[in-house]
Amino acid sequence: EQYPPPKPVGKTMGEYEKELLAIKLTEEEMVKVVEKGGTEMTMTEWTAMEMYRVAKLLGIEKTASFISVARRNLPDAIRQKVSSNHENWKAFTDAVREVDREYLAEAEEKATKEKKRQKEQDQMLARLNNMVRTPDSPTKGIRAQLGGFSIARETSPSPSSQGQTATDRG
Repeated sequence: EQYPPPKPVGKTMGEYEKELLAIKLTEEEMVKVVEKGGTEMTMTEWTAMEMYRVAKLLGIEKTASFISVARRNLPDAIRQKVSSNHENWKAFTDAVREVDREYLAEAEEKATKEKKRQKEQDQMLARLNNMVRTPDSPTKGIRAQLGGFSIARETSPSPSSQGQTATDRG
């Protein structure tokens, strides 16, 4: 007797939830143009479409489930323009897609400048830390030499241990 053919294995609902919540967009990617399915679009538009696609697979596209959580994975510039108070995923992702490209480009430029400034500041601090080295202590050498020594206090032999050697005592 033969077994029935195996059923195709698809993703579980938990895996789709993880996929939805793993969709992230950085400020450097917002206006980057990508080609998906023969159509050029910004990463912001693609991210919104991908969020909606996974929401549909989960069957939550007509609800507001997970919108506030997914919104946290969007750059600050988009979160300033798009609230999490949408009644469903279509309204939310449409709002994300409709954020003005010029606004996003300016936000991306500002974020890039800020990161560059922060990197330069960190490099300057590292150089200053290297320049300001703590001088060696005058006792550093002797401390290093004496570091391996220890002074142990020898106890006087007790009457019961008379006649035993040091190794016999323990």
